[in-house]
Amino acid sequence: MIAQHISEHQIEQYLKFLNNEDLEQLNPQDITEIEEHLADCEECGEKLAKAFEINQFVTDWNFNQFKKTVEQAKILRILQEQQKTAKEETQTLIDKLITNISHINHNALEIYMKAKQKGKRFLSQIAFDPVASPFQYALSAEGARGEEGAKEAKNLTKVMTSGKIKDAINVNLDETNKQLTITIKATDKKQNLILLNIGSKDAHQQIISQTGTYDEQTQTATYVFKNLEQGKYFLFFEPETID
Repeated sequence: MIAQHISEHQIEQYLKFLNNEDLEQLNPQDITEIEEHLADCEECGEKLAKAFEINQFVTDWNFNQFKKTVEQAKILRILQEQQKTAKEETQTLIDKLITNISHINHNALEIYMKAKQKGKRFLSQIAFDPVASPFQYALSAEGARGEEGAKEAKNLTKVMTSGKIKDAINVNLDETNKQLTITIKATDKKQNLILLNIGSKDAHQQIISQTGTYDEQTQTATYVFKNLEQGKYFLFFEPETID
């Protein structure tokens, strides 16, 4: 964590990083420290957003949008690092994700395992941009104090794809068992999924790749990520599955 506000030199460094300029001359640790500071400092976020505007890199910035861009840059850096040592079955998906990085919010779900704080409470939930994402929350019937006639409410730990895309996807987060289960209606029996933990400092824990168990009768593949630690994850799908 940077104790003081970021300097003009650090802003220049980070702009180069986001523009893929002189990457070989940038220190990854310096970039990480800048990102950690930006995650907590709204003043520096706004300062850097203005620098982006001057460089005509983005328009109509607000701080929340900027934080998403910072997060996207961190995801890209992790993918690029993991690309060097990934196994063949994971390598192909990483390549596709890097190519489609601009659509990262479209192809991913944010998974919070006791990580999103609301007041003094940490929540577990699945989040996505309702405007850009093809996903929607599943509805569950909840009765008030045992009354007859339940009301439907959004289930924030279970999502499914809307009718806009070809393949049905269901994602369920089980906080009690620290488990994430994904079911996809697909003909590709060897499709992989990637779960990315951008908060982890352990390179072995940053990317978790999973091959599904295919059911010939239902033509569905089921993926189970077990023993998830507390934190925020990104769940990535093959771009072709979403498009």
